[in-house]
Amino acid sequence: MKFSSFQNLLEYIKQKGVRVDIHLLRKMYGVLSSYTEDSSDLTLVFNLSRLLIDFGFDGDVIIASLGLSSSCNSEVFFRIVEEQISVYVSDLIKGFFRLYEIGERPSDLQNQNLEGLKKILISSSFNIYALVLYITERLLFVSFPELFMQDRNEIVYANDNLSIYSSIAEYLGMNALKSSIDDASFKILEKEKYNSIERFVFSENISFSEYLRNVERSLNSVLKDVKIRGQIFGRKKSTYSIYKKVLKRKGFFDVSYIKNFSDIYAFTILVSNVEECYKVLGACNSHFISIKEKFDDYIVNPKPNGFKALQTSLHILGDVVEIQIKTEEMHNFNEYGGASHIGYKGAKNASWALMLSKLVNKEGSLDIKEVLSDKIFVFTPGNLVKELDIGATPVDFAYSVHTKIGNSCIGAKVNGKMVSLDSKLKTGDIVEILTDKNRKVPNEEWLNFVVMSSTKKFIKKFVRESVVTNTENTIKKNIQFDRVRVDDILKTEKKISKDIGYKVMVKGVVGLKTELAHCCNPEFGDNIVGRVTIEGLIKIHKSSCKSISDSTLGVFDAYWYREDSQGSGAFVIHGKDRVGILKEITNVLSENNINILYLNTNTYDDKFDIEVGFNLLSKIDLSDIMKKILGIKSVKSVNII
Repeated sequence: MKFSSFQNLLEYIKQKGVRVDIHLLRKMYGVLSSYTEDSSDLTLVFNLSRLLIDFGFDGDVIIASLGLSSSCNSEVFFRIVEEQISVYVSDLIKGFFRLYEIGERPSDLQNQNLEGLKKILISSSFNIYALVLYITERLLFVSFPELFMQDRNEIVYANDNLSIYSSIAEYLGMNALKSSIDDASFKILEKEKYNSIERFVFSENISFSEYLRNVERSLNSVLKDVKIRGQIFGRKKSTYSIYKKVLKRKGFFDVSYIKNFSDIYAFTILVSNVEECYKVLGACNSHFISIKEKFDDYIVNPKPNGFKALQTSLHILGDVVEIQIKTEEMHNFNEYGGASHIGYKGAKNASWALMLSKLVNKEGSLDIKEVLSDKIFVFTPGNLVKELDIGATPVDFAYSVHTKIGNSCIGAKVNGKMVSLDSKLKTGDIVEILTDKNRKVPNEEWLNFVVMSSTKKFIKKFVRESVVTNTENTIKKNIQFDRVRVDDILKTEKKISKDIGYKVMVKGVVGLKTELAHCCNPEFGDNIVGRVTIEGLIKIHKSSCKSISDSTLGVFDAYWYREDSQGSGAFVIHGKDRVGILKEITNVLSENNINILYLNTNTYDDKFDIEVGFNLLSKIDLSDIMKKILGIKSVKSVNII
């Protein structure tokens, strides 16, 4: 049946007894008419509404379906719907078009990308009904390709339906929608095979209709014996599922092989309550031989998508027959899903989403709450899907593609627009990274905003490697380990950190400019260290800063000292070890107004090395101090670094 007018839709709603606010529905049609008079657009939304009614939807979902013409994809239209209909309906329509923009991109049919697309579609659905609208529209397109597929590649569209949208419908518990998508898409892809299966199954030679009546008669006798009133009906399994079964059993398609199958039809027994389900199961097991390994109690242990039934296989009339025993409420939920008013009367979207506790894919199981709250899924310019942590930035994305892309990153575009590298990405974004082939090392400041542990690991690794190389070169050029004149040290110290309010001494390093690191913003009094950067600077970090906590390469101890200090440096003293030597050296320094910043000692055999960091509290000739230290018994040499 094809609807061509709004009146057709109204009559169908009345015929089916669908619960919908007719006043708002007419109003929505009025808004639609003001945006498009194209007959194909109108035919599309009328027939989409019909399909949704067939799958058990009503109310706002039917009203929203009238706003899904491509002509309506604009902020102005969304605002009008919000003002004249409701915010909820407007959000449904916006959600649909967001999914449409994602789903209509060219797909890469590699398995990894298929699973990513499934996740990206589900996680994009802030309202699960928007996803239902989009999948149902895809069914409409393949059901009437002559009307709605003129501008689309039918083969690609049908392939995507089977690879992606069919399984999503199954995850949502909408088995009727899944079977319809499967058969309509299969008919486009393999029309001859589809027709051959249909002819074979319904041919008079096989007498499936007679077989169906005989099985139903046998099951009815069981109900009479236990005095339970119920409904029994059989239905053909989907044509596509029969095709897959032939391939699995035979290894290639041979339509005549179908005669070997006894479970082309699935039989259902509907009863009034759960207690009757178990009574009927017991009676069936008494009347027929059951196959124990094919019994499943999905009432006690429902499937992840909420499916409930007692499922068993029995030997009836010489064949193995698949039987499901369930209540009418269970049956409707299993067929139409919790989103429809038929499937779950009174269900709210939130409660239904909680029932979807797991989405099963080829790699295992995935908690839907995790998909919706912990991950985002974005596209490369080539439409590959990348899974990132929520809050991820373009830099995180760049490293997820390749470390070379991350290291050479200089900018990013998201959905065609330039953004800052610390921007937060969201599901569905198309991310393009701008690179500079001459750039080989990441920016250490990126550690302040990236969120993925793998990204942080790569940045630290490459920064560390570059620091090692750069430190070696820098030290060779700038660090002196021999005697230097006092005024040289003082000249150097005037350069160090004069713009930060306090003076800093970096142990073992002279002649390099220091700057406070912005990642941890050290303040006077904090324990600090210095790290040599690729620019030849020393960045001063807190000792606890995460950016340097995993490595000591290129990192030097550092110390604050008073603003009125006249300079700083370190003595390196060598000599023969003896009791009291350290006390005598420190006495000389303190007596001459030299403040000790640190003191490291090393003894070996009967010798010692002492390094004493200091700052001067008054102007003094260090050569005099060195002479006094050399005058101490057992001291062999004194140098300044």
